[in-house]
Amino acid sequence: MYEAIVTLKKGEGRTLKAGGMWVYDNEIASVAGEFEDGDIVEVRDFDGYCMGCGYINRKSKITLRMLSRKKDAVIDESFMERRVRDAWEYRRQTIDTSSCRLIFGEADFLPGIVVDKFSDVLVVQSLALGIDRLKLTLVELIKEVLLEDGISIRGVYERSDAKVRLSEGMERVKGFLGDAFDTDVEIMENGVKYKVDIHTGEHLRASKLYKNEIAVCDIVTAEEIVYDTFTKHKDIGCFVLIDRVTNMTSACGVIRHSLRRSENIVWQKLDITREIRAVKMGQRPVTLWFTGLSGAGKSALANEVEKALSISGRYTMLLDGDNVRMGLNSNLGFEEQDRIENIRRIAEVAKLMNDAGLIVMTSFISPFKSDREKARSIIGEENFIEIFVSTPLKECEKRDVKGFYKKARNGEIPNFTGISSPYEKPERAEITIDTTGVSLEEAAKYVLGEIEKYINK
Repeated sequence: MYEAIVTLKKGEGRTLKAGGMWVYDNEIASVAGEFEDGDIVEVRDFDGYCMGCGYINRKSKITLRMLSRKKDAVIDESFMERRVRDAWEYRRQTIDTSSCRLIFGEADFLPGIVVDKFSDVLVVQSLALGIDRLKLTLVELIKEVLLEDGISIRGVYERSDAKVRLSEGMERVKGFLGDAFDTDVEIMENGVKYKVDIHTGEHLRASKLYKNEIAVCDIVTAEEIVYDTFTKHKDIGCFVLIDRVTNMTSACGVIRHSLRRSENIVWQKLDITREIRAVKMGQRPVTLWFTGLSGAGKSALANEVEKALSISGRYTMLLDGDNVRMGLNSNLGFEEQDRIENIRRIAEVAKLMNDAGLIVMTSFISPFKSDREKARSIIGEENFIEIFVSTPLKECEKRDVKGFYKKARNGEIPNFTGISSPYEKPERAEITIDTTGVSLEEAAKYVLGEIEKYINK
């Protein structure tokens, strides 16, 4: 079938028979037929027994990388598609696939290539000549398989281990594979480590920066992105920070290295699942996310709803904004960055409590639409019920029992939502209620009636 046949030395086929995927030059007795590096060849044991096929590269330390152990295997698009489908199905059953290693070389019987999925972006790294010739086909097959599950890939980026590629006789490549794509992403955390005195180069302690100052910062994005260090790649090793309220450029910089916070962390699969706990409790765990201005009636309404659910035999937990800020989030202020982190932490806690089988109510202003959408993605679209307490600002100010609005109007409280900081109204809340002129009992009764269809699915 193949134009060249590689015959192994006596005794050297044991590694392949035991499941190995590689053949080194000193294990080869002879190569019969014509071939070029990167071609697929047939592999035989010393006695002529066919051991499968793989691609050959005499320039590489690994001379042969096996693709199949079948004698009559045809390495075509259908073969590659089966490999891709098997790899994707395994990931779906075992790990969170929102961001994951989709193809892991030899582990998925596609030796020499690694494909990572970061949300809707693929990152490809081919480290062997033979598979490098097949990477475009593989990428298109991956896109097709993912699309069947409703996942549309926005773009593909190719990265390179230059030393490996050069040793394999390949060119060093890096950049977009296909059309360039938008790389905008929200910043979740931006911590200034120190600023640099531009005259002396001295490192100075700082918590914030002013115009034209230079600093070293830790930046954490709200989702995984494709990037590289500036020294390796000028295009994706730099960035611009945009204020999402004013759309003004706030800063620009270059990437020195990754934070390496989760490179050695692997999700541990547990036997007792969310579904098992939910069945034991006899309920569907969801998060009821109450959002609205200060004074809209969120906390009182959430409290009343929880009481009713508890009386009816449901297992619940209420996370209130002020209460959480006295403990878990006591280190956060009210600037935009801290508000974002406040909501992220609450979403993660709510998800954990849902995993424990509980129905969770959260009462937070959560003023930014993108943060609520992030919370929805953390908790899960099917488990996140957004309840917009739409009481108007004028009514909230009339109820100002704590005097916060008056102080904010006088400039005594900065970054106060509705006055000196924006509130972005929900566009797709599952439930909306204006508590103006409505008793607490009536409001709670309405919400309880509306949530019934979500908690009884």
